[in-house]
Amino acid sequence: MEPLQGSIYPITARVPATLDKGYLKQQLIPCDLIERIRGRLLFETAIWSIDESARIASGKGRPVELQMH
Repeated sequence: MEPLQGSIYPITARVPATLDKGYLKQQLIPCDLIERIRGRLLFETAIWSIDESARIASGKGRPVELQMH
């Protein structure tokens, strides 16, 4: 039985018994996304996360959305 969305269950991986090239190829991250992450997205996300953590810890304001560039 599959858990309902919103229920608290640990995420479990569905890994096949045999890991072949076809399975690994399906799991690859697209090259354009890798370039975007390596570009500025990872840096911007880390800065946003630090700022949001500080905001939450101080109890101030509303959440700020991450601006994707």
